[in-house]
Amino acid sequence: VRFVRYEEAAGRCPRAKAAEAQMVLVMPLAIRISTDGSADSIVPLAIGCPTVEQFTAGAAQRMVRHLAHRTMIPGGRWYRTVITYTWPG
Repeated sequence: VRFVRYEEAAGRCPRAKAAEAQMVLVMPLAIRISTDGSADSIVPLAIGCPTVEQFTAGAAQRMVRHLAHRTMIPGGRWYRTVITYTWPG
């Protein structure tokens, strides 16, 4: 969250929205899981924040790698998900 917060504060990611007492940035992703449980492709939605998009894709890659060791994920298909960043506003 720290990286995303800095990008927003520097003006490189103006997509964060104020919600109550916090800032929120929702980053949608499409992830293709292979038959062996690894992520073949991770495609972040282009929201106008390239550094955050790339950062989030890397974070999703690490999450899938961790998840694949614990859960059987049906492979060979695409999944949609979001990563939501929140911080005090």
